[in-house]
Amino acid sequence: MADFVVGWVQSLLEGLREHVDEQTRARVLAHCSHACTAPWADQAREIRQRIPGADMPTLLTAFCAVLPGGGPHVQVEENTIFWSFAPDSCPCPIGQLTGNPQVCLCGKSHVQGMLEALLGRPVTVQLIRSRLRGDGECAYIIR
Repeated sequence: MADFVVGWVQSLLEGLREHVDEQTRARVLAHCSHACTAPWADQAREIRQRIPGADMPTLLTAFCAVLPGGGPHVQVEENTIFWSFAPDSCPCPIGQLTGNPQVCLCGKSHVQGMLEALLGRPVTVQLIRSRLRGDGECAYIIR
């Protein structure tokens, strides 16, 4: 049964890639990311409420401390966050099952949802490196 589910999800992701424009794919996979993002966004909001008025580096440090493995490596320069981590494999369970880089569109939304909750404002997220695309790390630029 597990092989069937993996094949079905892989077929869905490939169908999205072949038949749906990138903007629509991103919206569909962003919608799917809500289930994974919600508990982390709740924790992010709790941190923001617990330390009101904290600057961005302080909020990020507190949030990364609750993430598995201590969270990503984070660097802040002015209003830009460089968020990177180098796990042994893709940290997403769907990415681990399928190996499909389309899942990175979901991951991008995941990071966006967590950081918007943490910072209390909209952010834009750009994926610049991905384990599923063969890079040595996953990395994002957030503004």
